[in-house]
Formats: sequence, C-alpha cells, structure tokens
Amino acid sequence: MLMSNLSNVNILGLTDLHTGHPNVPPCQMYEHLTKYLYPRLQDIQLLVIGGDFFDRLCNLNGDGGIYAVLIVDDLIRMANQLGFYIRVVRGTFSHDRYQNRLFLTKGKDHLTKNGKPLVRVLDNIELEVFDDLNISVVYCPDDQPYQDVTQAVIDIIEAHKLKKVDFLCSHGYWEHLLPKGLTQLPHNTLLYAKLEPYIQGAVINGHVHTANVYHKVFNCGSFERFQHGEEEKKGCFLLHYRLKDRKVTYEFIENKDATPFITLDLSDTFGSVEAALEKIIDTIDQIREQRHDPDLRIHLRLAGNSDYVALYVRDNLSNVVVTKKSTVTQEIDTEELHQVLDDLPIITEDNLPLMISESLKDTDVPLTEQEVKEILDDATDRS
Repeated sequence: MLMSNLSNVNILGLTDLHTGHPNVPPCQMYEHLTKYLYPRLQDIQLLVIGGDFFDRLCNLNGDGGIYAVLIVDDLIRMANQLGFYIRVVRGTFSHDRYQNRLFLTKGKDHLTKNGKPLVRVLDNIELEVFDDLNISVVYCPDDQPYQDVTQAVIDIIEAHKLKKVDFLCSHGYWEHLLPKGLTQLPHNTLLYAKLEPYIQGAVINGHVHTANVYHKVFNCGSFERFQHGEEEKKGCFLLHYRLKDRKVTYEFIENKDATPFITLDLSDTFGSVEAALEKIIDTIDQIREQRHDPDLRIHLRLAGNSDYVALYVRDNLSNVVVTKKSTVTQEIDTEELHQVLDDLPIITEDNLPLMISESLKDTDVPLTEQEVKEILDDATDRS
C-alpha cells in the first residue's frame, strides 16, 4: 500500500434515506440534505451510502424518482469537484432493488480518482484498498446468499492476506441491535465478537433506524423520521480516522428539521376533553415555536383519552396528522380486577410486532413496529 499524504481520513456514513417514503415529502428531505449534509462534504475523502437509499420502486412519474435523480446528480457532481469517493452499499432488496444503478449512469467511464472509480455500487461482499487514503474497506450489503455471513466477511479479508481492515461498511443486523432473548437470529446477522478482531477502525452500518454507537459499530440510523418509535435525534455520522495510530473520533451531524413524530400521554387529563386539547395545543405550539415554523407538519399519537379528542384534532388542527387512534383509559378498582384480566389483549401474528415495539421503546435497543416485523419474518424464514 502506498503512503498517504493525509494525516486523517474523514468518512461520512449516510444510511436509510428511504427516498420515496410516503411520510416524508422528497422535496423536504432534499432541503434537509442541502442544509445539513452538503456543507460537510468538503471535509471528507469518502462518502458511504450504507443501504436503503430508496424506500420503494421509484419512477419519474412521482417526486420520489425525480428527487432521487437530483440527489444523485448533486452528490456525483460534488464528489468530482471536491475529490471524494462515493461507495453505495445495497440495502434491503425490497427497498433498493437494483435502483442504485442510478449512481452509475453519469460519467461512469471517465469519473476516476487516482486511477480508481469515483463512484461504485456494491451488491456483494467485497474488499477494496484505497492506496491514496492508506485504508482498506470491506463492504457487506444486505440479503447475502451465505449460511454464515460473518464467516463470509472474514474469508474475504483473509483471502486478501490481511490481518485487519480499517473499515467494514454493512447493511443489516448485529446482535446488539436485536432484542435480547431471540431464539433464532435473523438471516445475515453479523456477530461482533467474531468480527471485532478483524476491524482496526470502525463499522458503518445501516438498517436499524436508531442511531447507536456500540464499541466499533456505528449504526447510523435514518436521516429522517418516518414513523412513531423514531422520535430520537436523526442524522448521520462523520468519522475522523487518524492514520498514525488508526484511532477513530466522530461527530453526529443532526438533521434538526426532521419531521416530528410525537406521542402524547393524556392520562393525566382525567378524561377531560378541554384539558386534553389544551395539552395538545400547548405541545404543538411549543414545537412549532422551537422550529420557527407556525405551519410545521406534526405526526401525533394520542393515548389516554377519548377517541373524540383524536377526531377533533384531526378535523380542526392544520398540519397535524393523527397517526394512531387514542386509547381509552378507565379507573379500575379491585372488584373489577378480574374483568381487566379477562380483557388482557390476545397476542396474534398481526399485533405481536406492535406489542414488542411498545415494550422496547424505553430500552437501549428501541425498534419500530416495521423493524420488529422484519426481524420476526427473517427468523421465521430461517426456522
């Protein structure tokens, strides 16, 4: 490997944009990217788009496809001007499919840097050495055809006669991102204990939408909020890799304008419609004041009051989307306890993902209903 003139290599990990998602207008996501992401691209040597760039099949009849083209065009133009590489790792097939080829349609034959392609799309496990950056990177896209994907990554590293690589860029599950107690891990789950000895710097991972740092694994989370259960900060990670001692420091670049998904517990209003509405309106006004946007779109989940409150909010408050029906709560005395026990919810295949998601929301590994469903589906497929 050639000696690098750099003392640090800066890598930006951007995952799970889900372009075309129905809850986030593509024009809004584009505005957030130009405000928070684009200004930092002048600081980097490598941009890793770590899977699920798309949410669904997009075409030019809709805004999702049009803005996908616009974003890809922007990124490639800036990569060429500023001199950073772009590497696009395929995410879950049902989201990305083969649409990442869009990154290869502009100047793929002549856009190079130091003899290497400026832009690459990775669909298979691969190892790449950047001589000019003095780093090595392994890519592990989602939905790989291996019985043991962890060993497949190790095999690639050892096939290149390397003891360690600097970075692993993956899209999928790691054990620590899953609920504890699963009897069957989803297919392609990566095992940290086995891979850690082979990683010198860090792992950049996508798929689970909650940003999380676990030892060397930087799970970038999603850049936007798409549903309830994703109420934490959103953005992406910028990693600073010091070459002299191979140490990583990082920044979290927050998308401060991500769409608010708010859950309000109205149980303390004691069934009073007036008190519930006052609490709702105060919360909405406070959020809009903080964001300096009186017309900010807010997704609201209500619990602990009558369904009438949800209907009133839906019909009378502009740009407020009530995404879940409110839950009626009642005072219960000991004489009614036996009836409560009889009324405990029946667990079904349809409601299990939501129940698990709700039970995990205050833990270290909160998962959305959709993420739990994907885990259960993967586990079922492997059983």
